[in-house]
Amino acid sequence: MGLVANTLQRLHEEGEITTQDVVRVVHTHARTVERWRNGDTEPQQGKKEQLLILSAVVTQARRHMDREQAWAWLHSPNPYLDNAIPIDVLAHDYNRVLNALAAEAEGVYV
Repeated sequence: MGLVANTLQRLHEEGEITTQDVVRVVHTHARTVERWRNGDTEPQQGKKEQLLILSAVVTQARRHMDREQAWAWLHSPNPYLDNAIPIDVLAHDYNRVLNALAAEAEGVYV
């Protein structure tokens, strides 16, 4: 299995990220994500990079939160992001999401 398939499988098994979450971030179809996870196909470079960014954000979140907290943080309006939902912001501005996560971890309050 390749890097993308392993990454998707890990995120799915650990429960933080669903197929629909990947669809939201990468802007593709659920069936396409399933083919990537099964190792049947590989995404184009840009989509692969988005998946790796998603994985990095989840990994960073898990350094400071348990699985449930990380899932809730990724899926809830966030004051550091002007009440946008982090998983939706990831697709176009992952640095803002990482900065919001760092602020949260450091206990900075808005």
